[in-house]
Formats: sequence, C-alpha cells, structure tokens
Amino acid sequence: MPAEIAFEVDGADAAREFCLKHQVAPERAERVWEAIALHTSAGIASRMAAEIVLVHLGVALDFLGLGLDQVPPQVLEEILAIESSIRSENSSIKSLICRAIEGSFINLLFLYNAQKF
Repeated sequence: MPAEIAFEVDGADAAREFCLKHQVAPERAERVWEAIALHTSAGIASRMAAEIVLVHLGVALDFLGLGLDQVPPQVLEEILAIESSIRSENSSIKSLICRAIEGSFINLLFLYNAQKF
C-alpha cells in the first residue's frame, strides 16, 4: 500500500467501511465508494451513475458555487434549513453521513428537478 493515498480514495475507503458497518448493502456501499473517489474527477464522474453525478455536482455547487444561480431561492432556503437542523441536532459527521445514505439530500434534489444541472 502506498505511503500516501489520495484524499478521495482515503475518504471513499472510510465511507465504504462506514456503510458496511451500518448494514448498507454491498452494492450501495460500492456506489458510495465510487461517488466519493470520483467526486473531483469531472471528466469521469459526469459519465457515471446518477448518484455519482449528483455527488460531483453537489461538491461543485457547495465548494465552488457552480450552478448556484440555477437553484431556485426556495430550494436553497430548504437545503440550508436542512443543513442547519442537522448541525443543531447532532454536529457529528455520523449524522450527516447517515442522512446522506438515507437519501434525503438526493431525494430533495430530484424533488426539485435538480437533474437540470
């Protein structure tokens, strides 16, 4: 094993381990691994499964603000309210990961037609 692992792969390994530890189906855990490992790979992530594309676009939106002008104001308010409630009810990363795995963010994006991004 190399001394230095890219942060994307290191994070993907940790996420997959977390998923498996919490009884997420192995196929879904593998999809989580792919989404995290590829989230900074624009030319690759954008050609993968919907969950991988959403993670990639979500990171671009969150970190760089790319596409923020396409998010309706009421949707942005709801997303920020959800994030705020997650932080206030339990600031641990575990809570955020569990909610993401449950699909609440992905469902919210699909609900508001975010696939237009």
